[in-house]
Amino acid sequence: MTDDQTANWLFRKAREAGVFRIAIFAGLLALTGLALAANERYWRNFLAGPYDITPAEIAAVSSADELTRYWVRMSVPQVVDAGVNSISGHYWIAQFGEKLILVDAPSYQRPTLRFEGALVDLPDDLKRLVLQRLKPEFHAALSPVLFDIRNFEDAGRLSLGIAAVVGILAIGLGCSGVALLVKPAWARPLRRLAASGVPIEEAANDIEHQINSRNFIRLGDWMVTSRYAVRQGPRFGVEPLRFLLRIEPIEYRKKLLGVIPLSRTYGVRLTFRRRVISAKLAQVPQHETYKLLHRLAPWALIHASPQLRKDLRWHRAKIAAVVEARYQHILAAETAPDGGRQDMTIAPVSPPYAASRTPPKI
Repeated sequence: MTDDQTANWLFRKAREAGVFRIAIFAGLLALTGLALAANERYWRNFLAGPYDITPAEIAAVSSADELTRYWVRMSVPQVVDAGVNSISGHYWIAQFGEKLILVDAPSYQRPTLRFEGALVDLPDDLKRLVLQRLKPEFHAALSPVLFDIRNFEDAGRLSLGIAAVVGILAIGLGCSGVALLVKPAWARPLRRLAASGVPIEEAANDIEHQINSRNFIRLGDWMVTSRYAVRQGPRFGVEPLRFLLRIEPIEYRKKLLGVIPLSRTYGVRLTFRRRVISAKLAQVPQHETYKLLHRLAPWALIHASPQLRKDLRWHRAKIAAVVEARYQHILAAETAPDGGRQDMTIAPVSPPYAASRTPPKI
């Protein structure tokens, strides 16, 4: 494949896949930047680490939002039970200088006298509940901030882990997108196509003609022409039908809570040598699509058995050899002197792959 071949249909679609992938990469970067900007205060505290706050700072604050550093450490002389439960723990009252601070602990176990966590605003309803349990002379000493001693770093570590995974995927998409733009011949589907002996230019012209003539079957995001299955977009792919091993009707069952059946949708699964395509067939007569696929690839197996499923998973080369023999038999019959009007019955092969009489040529 040379650079002057990049004008063909398959190369154009490979380049379009590259553009899609670069756009996804840019979108992921933008979303990551927005997420960081939206939580800029948290990340500044996360990177700076916990800060030893003083009683004077607590006494001067009227809202946690006033604090630049809100991931703090403090040492207190005593901690008493506030008599109030939180959603996932218990509240305690700590004396810190002249202020009383409500502490949200993750369990009923009394916290130590030195702890670290995040300072957040004390909700009004919780404040009223605590004041009901405090003597009136201590009401003025209750701080307007709440000390949450749950692990402040957990959210940051989880976010960094997710960001790392997303970043690796985004970089991979971006690099593959640039590669497809620069050299569409590097697309894996096209390299596999060339390695299998299929001329790229011939395949591109055939697919483009069939699609422009609207002579194809749509299976999900795949289009099946008389000789190829092709998918456009970021997951660009192309598979010759001559390498189709099996055509299998499948059933999708939608259940409420995984138990109560709600609806049933039928589909088809196409097993190639290197790929499996599954698609729902909700908008067309399923049996007609299935019959047409069998007409397009009469060499493909349609027999269903547990042994066949097992061999397709673990011994696909064995199945490929059986299907190749069926393909060559049909090809020889079609090129016979009588124009393929001879008996098209394929000789039986080893069980469980019993062949059936093939449909006539379309």
